Amino acid sequence: MTATGTVHFADALPLVRDQAGRTPAPGAHFTQIATAVVRGRSLGLSPWAKLLYVVLRSYAAPDGTCFPGYATLQADVGCGINQLTRAVRELEAVGLVARRRRGQGRPTLYTVRSPGERIPGATQTPVNREPCFTPSVKLESLQRVAEQDSVELDPEEQHHPQPPRKLAPTPIGRRDPSGASDDVLVAALIAHGVTPSVAQGLVTSYSPTTIRQQLNWLPHRSPAKNPAGQLVLAIREGWPEPPDVAAAQKRTAAAAHRAEEAKRNDLEDEARRREWEAKPPEERIAGRLAFWIQGRRAKRHEPTPAEIAGRKAELLAELAAGGGVS
Repeated sequence: MTATGTVHFADALPLVRDQAGRTPAPGAHFTQIATAVVRGRSLGLSPWAKLLYVVLRSYAAPDGTCFPGYATLQADVGCGINQLTRAVRELEAVGLVARRRRGQGRPTLYTVRSPGERIPGATQTPVNREPCFTPSVKLESLQRVAEQDSVELDPEEQHHPQPPRKLAPTPIGRRDPSGASDDVLVAALIAHGVTPSVAQGLVTSYSPTTIRQQLNWLPHRSPAKNPAGQLVLAIREGWPEPPDVAAAQKRTAAAAHRAEEAKRNDLEDEARRREWEAKPPEERIAGRLAFWIQGRRAKRHEPTPAEIAGRKAELLAELAAGGGVS
């Protein structure tokens, strides 16, 4: 018989006394876990896999079956979706858990067993927690896992009520009370290839700022075979800003600065033109008349008053005809 230890977690079992002879308080609930899992040396389980096994045991019916969704398991275990997926695969590999998908929008059915208890149809394979994948292959694999498991985020068919989600703080005024901004974000995610159910789940679980950032940063990330999966994973794991985003922002800011400077120069030129056109005609031609007189004197010919008057009349006539004397 497999030795067991007692973990304070969920479903009620018959009360037993501990080593000190104390009896648990009325209403306390417990989950019995095999010692081989708790210590985990022979099975080679990671801490996340051990804790996930405890959580699944707490939900399991007498026949070992349960169907909590991924959102519920993430909240109970307290880890990200990638750690949770790896933990499930560890438990499957050593024969402690078998899972069966039940279709789109329905959470997976888990069958939980004790060490050494064979699960019908389950195969045991060695656990390799550090596969030697290239970064691109590993990223593609994580993206595929994120999309495959995202269908389990629907909380309507959970085995137990789902605990409240911890939502990221929403900036004041950024989310419209009517939900219009949510609809815009859902539409934007769908336009990038995300399925409607996954898009709705992301908008419900993460702040609009986080989703907008990842949407804006997506064009700056390395190309992926599955851009939708890359986007979903980036939102869920809070990927940092790509390095070239800052450079792109600097280029955009520099272009905006040049455009603003050109606009300011145009306005200043227009103001000077209007100021010049508002001056009296004699004042507007004074500069050209003085230049003409200096030119005549440079040729050692002092213009007579009659010549000066004639040149002045010519300049006034050009100005009146729209010659733009300056």
